Formats: sequence, structure tokens, C-alpha cells
Amino acid sequence: MAMKRHAVFGRPVMHSLSPILFKAFFGTCGIDAAYIRISEPRAAQALMLYDELGLSGANATSPLKQDLCRLLSSHDHMAMEIGAVNTLVSRNGNLRGYNTDAFGVVAALQEANCHPLGKRCLILGAGGAARAAAFGLKKAEAAEIIVANRTREKAMILAELVDGVGVALDQLDIALPRAEIVVSCLPEGVAGQWPGISSLPRGCLVLEANYRAPDLKDETESIGARYLGGERWLLHQAVEAFTIFHGRRVSSESARHALNSARQSMVKTTSVVLIGFMGAGKTTVGRALARRLDFDFVDTDQAIEQNAGMSISEIFATKGEAAFRELELAEILRQRGRRRTILSVGGGAVANKDIRVFLKSFGTVVWLYAPLGTCLGRVDDRNRPLLHCSDEAIARLYQERQDTYFQTADLLVKADDGDPAEVAARILNEASVFFRD
Repeated sequence: MAMKRHAVFGRPVMHSLSPILFKAFFGTCGIDAAYIRISEPRAAQALMLYDELGLSGANATSPLKQDLCRLLSSHDHMAMEIGAVNTLVSRNGNLRGYNTDAFGVVAALQEANCHPLGKRCLILGAGGAARAAAFGLKKAEAAEIIVANRTREKAMILAELVDGVGVALDQLDIALPRAEIVVSCLPEGVAGQWPGISSLPRGCLVLEANYRAPDLKDETESIGARYLGGERWLLHQAVEAFTIFHGRRVSSESARHALNSARQSMVKTTSVVLIGFMGAGKTTVGRALARRLDFDFVDTDQAIEQNAGMSISEIFATKGEAAFRELELAEILRQRGRRRTILSVGGGAVANKDIRVFLKSFGTVVWLYAPLGTCLGRVDDRNRPLLHCSDEAIARLYQERQDTYFQTADLLVKADDGDPAEVAARILNEASVFFRD
């Protein structure tokens, strides 16, 4: 059975813990599958990539959820109510959208022994996450839902949908002392500017959606209230998405183990590795990226040619592919210890498991993706020995290599609809998450 392919779409998306969570789920359940991040902010392009890459299922984050809901013709009830899709699954040739965010917020609260049933709930913010929280709490039969936002009108619009009350953030004097559950969906940095948390009752539980840079943890705990990080929300929505994907539920113990792995696995690096099929643009994009970052640039194919004193085609013709692969392995391993480097490797390099392991330890691995037709239109077949194969053989090779790219890449970036500088800029858009000084 072929390996199943999954992804999370968004921009920025490199911060997402979903690949780490789902890979742990796959391992626990014995499912042969891969999961990567795809940097794509356009819903229509995300749907095209879903088809081109042969995905079995996918997740979506900002800014795609509402646009995906509008574009899809098939949704589950919760996605329709919320007006946002965060999970995509192919069923009998039909792509269906789901929303697991509402499930995730309630499940996180219940895991903390704080059941929303009959509780007075306060939601901070009125964006997409707040909308999911509001509908989740309504379904869980919260006694009261108050939505607070800097713009009172937006709070009132959301509150009306769940039979609640909408107020401005600076009008919380009455609501705060009575709140039993607070769900903060405020953007990063905004919650920390809000002065009202000190009036929360000691028995209140605060769930903060922002898990990357939480604003409310210290102050919440300092006044004796309970704090729940947004990672729990993320985890439970992922567990529900996994069930939708594969019809199996991950145990609580396995889920906790996956979250611990995710926390430990977001290690920043000092280098970037570019992988992808011949003609994807690894050399030109790599040089543009190196210039922007003032990094070294190494193209292993060019280094092999220089060291061997002959072209890759000549190496294939006189020594064979096996000899070339040995030279390739040696050249890639020779880069060990480099820092601040953009490393471009040949299209077939990651077929070697030892190379895959090394590259993932060397830096953040970015797959430059372009459709086969685009790749072939860019290359000069005089130095591409594999292009002397039949069209069917090349198409088969392209598909086979995609599996190895899925297994290796941390991030996929489209490289077929912009010049090298534009593609490099897309990588830089994600760079702050994976680079360390």
C-alpha cells in the first residue's frame, strides 16, 4: 500500500506543531504516512496543491480557514456553522471540509476537569479562533457566553450567533468577577496589554489559544486562577482530525506523548537545505536566499563536478549511477559542521536514507515544489542523464521521489509561480521560526 500524504497549509506555517503530532500518531497506530508544512496563503492554490500532491488529508491554519469554507461544496455541520474549515479529507473523490477547532477547545477544558456545561464563559477576541470557541462552548451547553473584543460591534456580531452578549474589552468590570471559564483568542502581544485579569476569581480557568508566546500565564497563576496552554487545544483538535483522516482515535497517553515530543522537537537551526526535482530552481533560489541572508551557498552537484573534473552526465556514462551516488553521499557528508549555509542537493539525493538523516540534522529542509512540466521546461538535458529515459519513466521517477521529499522536508514552498527572488522571499517569510542567531 502506498504511503499516505498529509500536510498543513498556511502562511506563516513553519511554527505549526502539527507535523510532529501527526507523525507521532502515525507511529503509534502503525500507519505508513508522512506529514509536512506547506507555505501557501491562497485557498484556491492550496486546493490545487492538495490534488497535485495526492494528499489523503490536510489541515489548514491562518489565513485560509474562511476562504476554504467558501470554496468547498461539502462541509460538516460545525464547519458550516463556524464558517471556517481547518481539516480537509478526500472521500470517494469528493473533498470535504471539517472544523475540529470547536471540538478541541471543549476537549481541552474537559481534560482539565472544567466542563463548560452550565458555566459562565468569557471569550476574549472575535476572530476565527474565538468563533470556534464560541460555537464549541454553545454546543457544550455553557450557561452564559460573553464575547469581548476591542471593537464592540464585532463582539456583538459573534455573540448574537451563540445567544451571548458582546462587549468591548474595556467594559469587562461586571463580567470578569463572574467568569468561570475565560478563553483568550487575542493576537500575540494584545492580551499582555489588557489590565483586567487581576479581577478574575481564584477558581476561574483561563485557556489561552496562543501557545507560541503566551501572554497570560504568569499573571493568571499569580492571582490563584488556573491556566491552560493553547497546546492542549491544538492537541485535541489534531486528535479529532486524525480520527477523521483514518477512522481511529489516539489514546490519551499517546496524545500526551505526542505533545511532549512536539515541545522538544522545535529546534532552531542555522542553515537551510533545498531539495526538489531537477528544474525546481534549487540553485537559483539558493543563491538568491544566500545573498539575502549573507550565508554561504553550496551546490553539491556543482561541487561533485568540480572535484571529479567531469560533468554529471560524464560520470553516469563512464562510471555509472552507483559511483555517482557514492560521490554524492561523500560530498553531502563533507558539509558536516557548516553553519550559516544554504545547501542545495541533487534531486535524487534524498532517496538515500543516510542522506535524509544527515540533512535533517544539518538544517531546516525546504522542498522547492514545481509540477513536472514546469521542471522539465527549465532544464538543459545535456547535463541531465535521467532525461534520456522515456516520458513514462521520468513521470514515475517524479512520483517516487515525491515520497522521499515528503519524508524529508520540514517545509514545502511553491517554486513555479515566481522568480528566484520571490521564492526566496517566501522562505524568508517563514525564517524567523527556524533560524537561531
